[in-house]
Amino acid sequence: MKRKLTIMAAVVMALTLLTVLIAAADAHLATVSVGHGIPGDDLGMDTALPVDVDVNGACAIEGLEFGEFYDLGMVPPGTYSVTVHVVVSETEPVCSGPAA
Repeated sequence: MKRKLTIMAAVVMALTLLTVLIAAADAHLATVSVGHGIPGDDLGMDTALPVDVDVNGACAIEGLEFGEFYDLGMVPPGTYSVTVHVVVSETEPVCSGPAA
């Protein structure tokens, strides 16, 4: 009986340690969400004012419209270069419009 209790206590301690390690790993990440809050008619354009968002040279969001939100997910700490491109035409390549 004493051996079973020792084994159970060891299992509980291992699971607790695993939970702490997972929480510590997640503590170094951040959840990033992007919201589009500028209506195009404020700029004399279509109200939706679709934009593409480039993060560190890669197009991360395509066609985000006024009032929409996009979840980029979990990202590690660091410095990021972000450029917002106005979508002038649906036929242009993504993230190639003029930078806002």
